[in-house]
Amino acid sequence: MRVATLVLSAAIASALFVQAAAAGEPMRFTAMDDTTVRVYFAAKPVVWTGLTPQQAKNFERGKPVPAGVPRIALPRDLLMRLPPRRGFAYVRVGADVALIDSSNGVVVDVIENIFG
Repeated sequence: MRVATLVLSAAIASALFVQAAAAGEPMRFTAMDDTTVRVYFAAKPVVWTGLTPQQAKNFERGKPVPAGVPRIALPRDLLMRLPPRRGFAYVRVGADVALIDSSNGVVVDVIENIFG
């Protein structure tokens, strides 16, 4: 029953996200995306490397990911739990997960401090 509820919730959230994108609204993480990412990394912790103060200062929504800041792809099994977003990439940056516009590298949205 729980699995069916989660699958149905994910399908609804994905459909709403597609509608928002079609309406020209900016891409954003949903509350469900945030929960999915946090629960995943709580169950499967990884070693996170922080950003330098200068990198952290320049890493923000609406700006390209700063040069020299590693963008680490999310694990495939986590990507399968998140809605597909054409033209965008999910990446780890420091202790955050970011949604990046694939065409220009601009940070569209961030789930901050995954372990905090």
